[in-house]
Amino acid sequence: MANKRVKIYERVQVEERWTDRTVTMPKLRSDGTLYLKDDREGRFRVSWYEGAKKQWHPSTFGRLGDALRAKSDKEWFLANQTRPGVQDPTTPDARATIATSVERYVESLTGSKRAKSAYEHAVREFAEWNGGLKNGSRKTFMEEIDKAHMAKFFDYLVDDEPENHPYTAALKLLRVNAFIRAILKLDPGKGPIKKSDYRRELKSGEGRPEIYTREELKTLFAAMTPEEELLFLVFLKTGLRKREVMFLEDDDLIVDTLAPGRVTSSGRASCLCR
Repeated sequence: MANKRVKIYERVQVEERWTDRTVTMPKLRSDGTLYLKDDREGRFRVSWYEGAKKQWHPSTFGRLGDALRAKSDKEWFLANQTRPGVQDPTTPDARATIATSVERYVESLTGSKRAKSAYEHAVREFAEWNGGLKNGSRKTFMEEIDKAHMAKFFDYLVDDEPENHPYTAALKLLRVNAFIRAILKLDPGKGPIKKSDYRRELKSGEGRPEIYTREELKTLFAAMTPEEELLFLVFLKTGLRKREVMFLEDDDLIVDTLAPGRVTSSGRASCLCR
């Protein structure tokens, strides 16, 4: 008789090495599902034997409850596979799912730690938002994500609990678009959205000035050293950019003395200097 037992393993790190350990299942509900308190996160794999050969489910599950459902489906198939017309419900769809693609993408990220963290945060936030939608709106496969779905995600980022600035939301969408492009192996510049779709939001976020009250400015000046106050006034009075001030030299200015302590230059504006 064929072995119909299916086991769940958890990928854990022991002394800086990764290994698979058998999961001891907690007490289940009468319908065979987990209690909410036991449905924890992790990296779970499902395995069974076909003859003497051990087989693994192609997907790694992020929650124990998902692995348990795959285990139950496989056990049902192994027990009923000789019946006519029975198909294996665990056979994966050829299309890439959002849930499994996130982990693949995060593990493949390269570059600086800060960049990888930003891309991981964006795709995980997208997957969490998508997973919380009702069945009619939720997307399961990567190829189902379209421009309208991305627009809904943008509205969620700006209007709902996260309350992102439109510029930040637009950046997150571009990172999610890069995720979709990588998983579906699309050409550069392709995907559900383009950068030009959010040109206004991206432009409005660049160099957006913060407006201070008079009281805030008094507090700021009180904490400044004389050198810091002078630098602040150079920015304020001349309209120079940061990089222009960084490389500014005495020879770049033509100064005419108006009165003790007051000068004017041939540059963009007058500056009060000490």
